[in-house]
Amino acid sequence: MRSADAGQLDGLPCPQCAKAAIYVSFTHAAENHYRVYFTCANCAYRMSGRHVGKPPYFSQDRVDPDLQAFDVETLRKMKFPDPDL
Repeated sequence: MRSADAGQLDGLPCPQCAKAAIYVSFTHAAENHYRVYFTCANCAYRMSGRHVGKPPYFSQDRVDPDLQAFDVETLRKMKFPDPDL
């Protein structure tokens, strides 16, 4: 997360395969709901986290449409919605 917050969005080291193949993508599924995804281009590793507020280097170009659709659907199905949404 620190690397993404500092603007390093490509070529991060993967904790699973040790290659510099992690790239960062984002979703913005609701007004105050941002997620950051770390995906390895070399192996199956993927990690995500919710970002409080808009990530510093958020870009619409980096929104993954499949992950965006997943996050929108997940929020829609929440039994106990986040009161901040």
